[in-house]
Amino acid sequence: KPQKKLEDLRINPSDITDVILTHAHWDHIGSLYSYTNANVWIQQSEYDFMRQIFDESRKNTKGFRLKDFKLLQQIEKEGRLKLINGESQIFDGVTLTLGGMHTIGSQYVTLETIDGNVIIAGDNAYMYENIQKHKPIGSTIDVEANLSTLRDMHKQAASPFFILPGHDPKIFRWFPEIQ
Repeated sequence: KPQKKLEDLRINPSDITDVILTHAHWDHIGSLYSYTNANVWIQQSEYDFMRQIFDESRKNTKGFRLKDFKLLQQIEKEGRLKLINGESQIFDGVTLTLGGMHTIGSQYVTLETIDGNVIIAGDNAYMYENIQKHKPIGSTIDVEANLSTLRDMHKQAASPFFILPGHDPKIFRWFPEIQ
């Protein structure tokens, strides 16, 4: 869990100033409640989609949960929800880009580092196999959009190794420590 990793680094979740959601599926948004002071960055299209699909009779659908949407609404009321349309540099060296249609508003993060660009793909690429073989993910709204995003990430990253997929356990072996 992210909170445990932060605890290991002696960081309190309430000290986190910004959280980027690559998309709002339950497995990517589930710990958001811990970051009580953070701005939350998400694509406008993702938030609008959630607004369309939920009412009190529907609690879960298509990987989204009503309780997560309600939390985003609360964050919006607090003025901490930061909605992006397409691509935006939100800080020096941090750019968010609308990506490969895993969800309507899935995005990836490009980080400028001294070694070149590192990309956090989110679920625009589940595994390194998607990146290495230009293989679309299994759950996408638009296969061609997903493949186009994979090509774009390859053009932007310093190395294919620096495109970090959303669910590949190899990341923990290849990047074992934060320094």
